[in-house]
Amino acid sequence: MASTPALIATISSNGQIYNAWESVMVRVEYGNPISVFEFTPTEGAYGPSYSNLKIQPGDAVTISLAGHQVINGYVTTRSVSYDEKSHQIVIAGKSKTCDIKDSSVVMKPGNYDGNTFEQAARGVMAPHPVNLVMSNPPASASTPFPSLSVQYGETCAEFITRIANIRGLILSDNANGDLVAGQANASAAPVAQLIEGANILRAVGKLDDQTKFAKLSTAGQQVGNDQNWPPRAISASSTNSDTRPNRYKLIVAEQPVSSQELVDRVNFEQTRSLWPSVECSITVFGWLKPDGTIWKIPDMISIYSPMIFPTASGMVSLCVKSTVFAQDSTSGTTTTLELCLQSALSAIPTAGIPDIGGVGAGVRPRR
Repeated sequence: MASTPALIATISSNGQIYNAWESVMVRVEYGNPISVFEFTPTEGAYGPSYSNLKIQPGDAVTISLAGHQVINGYVTTRSVSYDEKSHQIVIAGKSKTCDIKDSSVVMKPGNYDGNTFEQAARGVMAPHPVNLVMSNPPASASTPFPSLSVQYGETCAEFITRIANIRGLILSDNANGDLVAGQANASAAPVAQLIEGANILRAVGKLDDQTKFAKLSTAGQQVGNDQNWPPRAISASSTNSDTRPNRYKLIVAEQPVSSQELVDRVNFEQTRSLWPSVECSITVFGWLKPDGTIWKIPDMISIYSPMIFPTASGMVSLCVKSTVFAQDSTSGTTTTLELCLQSALSAIPTAGIPDIGGVGAGVRPRR
């Protein structure tokens, strides 16, 4: 067990604190509403046959690293293996939002006509002890849906994701176990500088243009009512000058929408297409930034790595998209930062990062 506060991982459950671990893994990811953890206890630290490790599936837990809470959730799995020479237990779990992903919508009625995203999402989440947090949402998030119904067998997460896509909202969770809907608000300036050959333990980088399209269009159908009958087909397009002009993609809206909703939908799809275009995974020692706080989404980080970025400066500022905190006897205590373009964390396309290129998007609705 680590004795330095900056190296201690704890699971708190049923009034008990457990902090003797052979290995630790915690993953938090922007755009994924469920965080996960996996801990292996130190053999002998919890008594014969781990008799004092009273953690089992269904237990509510909070996970803290270096004194900073990172997950509020549940144990989902206790895996045990042993023979005459060795014994091993793995405690794994997820944030509280896992029940929203697994559970079908059971609230009646399943009609949310006239509801905003927040009202409809809170409606289907009502049976679950999970709070909804709106964080930096676009203006379109407050627009009511004229026609909105739950599809038969749809889970809460599937329903919420479907309407989030139309409203330009990205779903994540936070350390309190809340469902967070909105857009990341990245720091204005880098919070740290990582340098090839200095403070980077490992790095994997990829520049990839396979998800970029010169023209990305979406087609849909307007909502029908007494004033608009029969419903008309509508479409919207977004252009991107940062790729070959012959690349074109068409998507279909998930449900009947207005012209403005279709514009928001194609903007959202254009932004999501940026995520894989610049990917960088960097592992550093420890769980804390230079200022003593824990690494978090969406910290902006300045990275100097001419091997990854073949530019004049070799330096690019990227934002943290996910964090993987780990600890074991082989690699020690580390954080792996998965990074992406700052513009990929917003639902509205913006100018690209200097030296890398970005998306110049012009969006227009058509009837």
